Amino acid sequence: MDTFTELTVELTAELELRQKQYEYYRDLLLNFPKPESETEMVV
Repeated sequence: MDTFTELTVELTAELELRQKQYEYYRDLLLNFPKPESETEMVV
């Protein structure tokens, strides 16, 4: 493989991993615990 092709393959792999990382942390941050009862919703 030439250098350009190698870099393209590496960047594609890194982008896929970054997307998985983004999805993991997005889901971790945006999954709020559900309240047990209606009284917990009143603040």
